[in-house]
Amino acid sequence: TSQQSTTITVTFANPTTSTAFTVSQSGNHLNLSQSGNTITITVKNGNGNQGLYSVLITPSAGCGTAKLVYINVAE
Repeated sequence: TSQQSTTITVTFANPTTSTAFTVSQSGNHLNLSQSGNTITITVKNGNGNQGLYSVLITPSAGCGTAKLVYINVAE
């Protein structure tokens, strides 16, 4: 099977010229890459990477609250 991926575009409540954010996951089943305000999430190869995973997006101070995004990998 081919690798599955999705993208998330992050927007901020009170953006500044240097608005930044961090992205993290619990576990190690996804590849996360960040470019500007876009996060690309790719499922790692292997049969053991199916399931429901959470990705935490945390903006810099004053730009909103952290958001938990769920990624469901079915196949």
